[in-house]
Amino acid sequence: YGLTLTPDPSPEQGFFTRSDQYSYVRNGIPAVYLDIGFGNGGQAAQEDFLTNHYHEVSDEVGLIDFASLSRFVGVNFAIARNIGNMAERPAWNEGDFFGENFGRAAAAGE
Repeated sequence: YGLTLTPDPSPEQGFFTRSDQYSYVRNGIPAVYLDIGFGNGGQAAQEDFLTNHYHEVSDEVGLIDFASLSRFVGVNFAIARNIGNMAERPAWNEGDFFGENFGRAAAAGE
């Protein structure tokens, strides 16, 4: 998909822990969270959205770059398909913060 992976540029904002996926993590289930823009030429648009439109009345469909959204959906689909086709269930990486704090409870309940 020609995308660049980058670390979270604003970890202090806690986007992952505020995401829908975090409900899975809290229950010990590894989850994927992707955000778009920062590493792929959309940093200015992402910052403008977060500063001026996030949870505001101006957050309208006209702000969406549908070509970029299509790439994002394609990447998410590929990840979901590949996870679904894995021979093994997803597991936490050794030493992962979330796995250490939430994964043990889920493993004990299996």
